[in-house]
Amino acid sequence: RAVAIGKAAPAMLAGAFGSLDGQLERALLITKHGHLQGREFPRSEILEAAHPVPDASSLAAGARLLEFLAAAPADIHWLFLISGGASSLVEVLPEGVSLAGVQRVNAWLLASGLPIERMNALRRRVSRIKGGRLREYLGGRPARVLLISDVPGDDPANIGSGLLHAATDAETLPDQLPSWLLALVHPV
Repeated sequence: RAVAIGKAAPAMLAGAFGSLDGQLERALLITKHGHLQGREFPRSEILEAAHPVPDASSLAAGARLLEFLAAAPADIHWLFLISGGASSLVEVLPEGVSLAGVQRVNAWLLASGLPIERMNALRRRVSRIKGGRLREYLGGRPARVLLISDVPGDDPANIGSGLLHAATDAETLPDQLPSWLLALVHPV
């Protein structure tokens, strides 16, 4: 089974079907509204969500992603195809964080001028799936992860805020964060 998330996810999934068609039983594709460009995929569920600021469609995509993972047989191998935009397109919020709160965080981050790795350090703190935590939902099943990077340094922990890759070093929060933002962040 395959999961493709990001702005380049349709092209990545098309490539996967081109190479592995008989081996891909089912796929879940989550991409930005309008990025399908008329493509159709066999045996696939397709969701479109918001970018660059998550909205209710991003939360719906996050819930569906977890359902898709949970419903898969115990003996399958996962193929994850992740590209830029995944941070906004799919989200599962921790208890106490609302959609309005995470939208405010993302709008502030986009206007902050912070480098992407600092932005994603904060995004990971207001998510149940970023920072490698999506792995918890795989039930021990193996996964191959293919990434297309749109971030300097190509660190997997920064592509899509590291859905399947935790940051390798201790992350410090940026200096001088607004108090409302500090109240939302959770430890990673």
